[in-house]
Amino acid sequence: MKIVTYLEKNSDLKIYQAANVSEVILGVKDLSRFGKLTVEEAHALAKEAIALGMKPVLEWDVLMTQNVFAEAITVMESIDFSLFSEVRTQDPGATEWIKTNRPETKIALMLETGNHNWTGIEKWCDYLGASLSKVVLSLELPYEKLTDYAQKLKQKNIRLEFLGLGRILLFYTPRSLLAPVVFDHDDEKKQTMRSDVTEYLASSEESPHKGFPVVETKHGTFMFHVKDHWLMEHVEELKTMGLDDLSIDLRFGTETNLIQDVSNLVANFSKEKALELK
Repeated sequence: MKIVTYLEKNSDLKIYQAANVSEVILGVKDLSRFGKLTVEEAHALAKEAIALGMKPVLEWDVLMTQNVFAEAITVMESIDFSLFSEVRTQDPGATEWIKTNRPETKIALMLETGNHNWTGIEKWCDYLGASLSKVVLSLELPYEKLTDYAQKLKQKNIRLEFLGLGRILLFYTPRSLLAPVVFDHDDEKKQTMRSDVTEYLASSEESPHKGFPVVETKHGTFMFHVKDHWLMEHVEELKTMGLDDLSIDLRFGTETNLIQDVSNLVANFSKEKALELK
């Protein structure tokens, strides 16, 4: 079972190398929901990751209207695909564009928000054929179904990725919900906010629940569960299940050094240590 995580800055590379991270995901701000990199920065980090023995993967996970899609294509045409062995896609239009225009580039298909049944997953596998190298499945799937799907995907020579540590997305809208509230009528500040990744905490007016992280980027507004997803006390079960790639998402303020503890758990599992870290 290999470890996959997000790479946002050069200083993390040595940490990831020491933690035996095999794959790093790079998010360009115009293509990735929470990406912060320019195309040039992504290229530079990809080259450094390759030099250290890690596989760089480009993330194109935004959901797009036709106008946004046209803008994204312009960005994609500036990408040096020789640096990225895979592209992670979620939008069917993005997936089709890679399949049609970059047939030599493999696709890691993100099915976290849909296709919970094997019929849907298999249709994607059959349609994408040799272009598909991996599927990323939903956190909502129970262990038994994941085990079943893992074995079926293995028969098709397709890898399975599942989130081991990271935020749980509860709500998404392409609209800007934070900027109008935070900056009222100041359009210049609203635009500045939308060009970055901005986070606030929200509470519910209908219940005592509070502390929901709400993130706004140029791609929309995202609300997360107050608690992170954590599966590290089940590492042995994930291995037995046949999981290929365990993704660790530390993009939202979690200490990058935690990746070393995760790596240690994967290599030498201890339930006591896993619960202590949790």
